[in-house]
Amino acid sequence: MGKPKGKSTAYAFFVQHQKAIFQDENPDQKIVFGDFMKECGEKWRALDPSDKVPFETKAKADAVRHAREMDDYEPEEGSNKKKKRKKDPNAPKRPQTAFFLFSGEHREEAKASLPDGARVGDVAKRLGEMWAECDDDEKKVFQDQAEINKAQYEKDMQRYNASKNDDDY
Repeated sequence: MGKPKGKSTAYAFFVQHQKAIFQDENPDQKIVFGDFMKECGEKWRALDPSDKVPFETKAKADAVRHAREMDDYEPEEGSNKKKKRKKDPNAPKRPQTAFFLFSGEHREEAKASLPDGARVGDVAKRLGEMWAECDDDEKKVFQDQAEINKAQYEKDMQRYNASKNDDDY
């Protein structure tokens, strides 16, 4: 028997409920996932805490079910799931791309152009728009810096790998 299904959140139960309502009201219409999820998120945020109780109750019951099933679960021997390799904290850090260099320099400007309380995603979206609006000369400055950083990273990696190989002996 496979690993037990993960536990569901109160929000996941709310989305299932909203899906059932939508399908009852629109039996011949398909759900547009992005729009539907955006609507669900807005409804969930606007929902009164007392109206969230039934979904939170279901989530707690599901957490109990998950814990019970996990107690009985024993992974199969020889499971072919890849193990995540631990990153060496001494390894050189990967260089930033041109866009990330641009974002670091223009983040405050992007935040200032948005209303107070803008979310991180809104700032990121605005930065993407600003990057798209940049002329090639301005982009080139950041692309050149990214290339310099990449070349330095490759030299640092060669030195790191050489020192790592020396430690093996």
